[in-house]
Amino acid sequence: MQPPPPPPAQQLQQLPPYAVRPVEFPFRSLVQRAARLALGGEREIALAALTAARFARGAVPPLRLSGSLRQARAAASRVWFSTLALPARARLAAQRVVDASAGDDMQALAAGLEELIEVAGPVLDRAANAELRTLTKLAASRADA
Repeated sequence: MQPPPPPPAQQLQQLPPYAVRPVEFPFRSLVQRAARLALGGEREIALAALTAARFARGAVPPLRLSGSLRQARAAASRVWFSTLALPARARLAAQRVVDASAGDDMQALAAGLEELIEVAGPVLDRAANAELRTLTKLAASRADA
């Protein structure tokens, strides 16, 4: 005699062995905040923070990209950042994060993220700031290792 089938909630939680694991995007709140802001200055700052965070995430293990790829991405980002209507301080903070992501100095990356949080913090909401702080802590913990 077979046991009864599991309830529907348990069926949804268990993935078959051949299933692809769901992708978890670490910056959902940053994307949502940028999407909700009106076109213009504040949205540009939020988009710059999102882009810089994605570059930084690619520099921190275990998702670390190769050095040559990180350097190529950082070089290409300069053109993109120049097209945004950003205040000079926000542009510099975001570019510092991207430049640090091209190298191996996790302390410089964490410092750049702290500066970005200071500059973009007033534009971002609590959840978006928390995502940046989590990334900063991750980078800082890798600097200590």
